[in-house]
Amino acid sequence: MSRIKRVLVAQLLVAVVGGLAVLAVAGKDAALAGVFGCLTATANAALLFVRMRSDWRKQGADADRHLKFFIRSSFERFAVVVSLLIVGLVGLKLMPLHVIAGFIVGQAVFLAASIGVKERE
Repeated sequence: MSRIKRVLVAQLLVAVVGGLAVLAVAGKDAALAGVFGCLTATANAALLFVRMRSDWRKQGADADRHLKFFIRSSFERFAVVVSLLIVGLVGLKLMPLHVIAGFIVGQAVFLAASIGVKERE
């Protein structure tokens, strides 16, 4: 399995297991909010991996173009995360604390899985 797939599978696994744990402890609404937050972090990671695999190498050795690509990609990821969080909090009226907690857990899993995968290779 590729490094990218391992990280995304780890995030999805934590979203499912964490959702079931929160469901048992705090109920359906809290579990749904936590899973939504974790899936938002997974979407952020997936977009990062898509940008990593895109054709940035075709831009040549121009540092200015690479910097513009990096900044544009960062803003795109930020916009996606903010949009998804707004949809969850305002549109779906999910529990804010659980959405943010799920997002933080998803980001922590991304960091831990990324470090763990690099150490094994």
